[in-house]
Amino acid sequence: MKKVIIISKKSVVTKSLAAVCKKHKVSCDIVENGLDGINAIFENKYDLIVCSLNVEGVDGVRLIKTLKSSDTLNSITPTILITTDKKVENFFNEKNRPTEIFLKESKIVDRFENFVKDLLVSNFEGVKVKLLYIDDDPFIQKMVKLWLGKMDDIELSISGSVEETKGLLNQEFDIIASDNILGDGSFKDIYELVSNSKNKDIPIIVYTGTVAKINVEETKKMGNVIDILPKPFEMADFLKKIEAIKLLKVNN
Repeated sequence: MKKVIIISKKSVVTKSLAAVCKKHKVSCDIVENGLDGINAIFENKYDLIVCSLNVEGVDGVRLIKTLKSSDTLNSITPTILITTDKKVENFFNEKNRPTEIFLKESKIVDRFENFVKDLLVSNFEGVKVKLLYIDDDPFIQKMVKLWLGKMDDIELSISGSVEETKGLLNQEFDIIASDNILGDGSFKDIYELVSNSKNKDIPIIVYTGTVAKINVEETKKMGNVIDILPKPFEMADFLKKIEAIKLLKVNN
């Protein structure tokens, strides 16, 4: 079930937002204290974070800026800031801006419902994507487990080498993401293994720390390579690929 957290004192507005969540079968937590809200979003995975500008114990702008600049499981989660201050946008730059800013005098409940329907209510309910993520960096593996391993719609397997990947490819996956350079080989070795496995037709994403280290044109000619991403890449971009795979699964 999708989860929303609303960090704000209880009011007619917050109760109405919670009612919208219930209507669309989305779980909703209301946290009135800002510090408790921060603890919650750093400990639990949410699909949407809603915060008032002025919350007991914390400033809504600071909360969102802190979240967006972190490497935590909610750092890429969509955010909504509710405020009466029309100038609040001036406090953000492009990278740490909330996904939406709702002014209190606007039709908040209607806007929120449209947002929830567009973002959280999908035709993919119950559809899981089996992802094989290949990277030999323990830190990257930890971050991937933190970001992707806690998502209900992703069944994650992680490999740290070409040899380990060889053993995992007796399973069927929906998508593979692989670093270009590994301790015991490269993406070319991974591609050869995939091409000779039951996963030979599935989409593959390649990512590389330095584009110069990969022959882009040659790699693009590998039939099922759907994208080459530089490191670090935006997790939101990666998740769009996952949504596209879901669509394929539903239509097939």
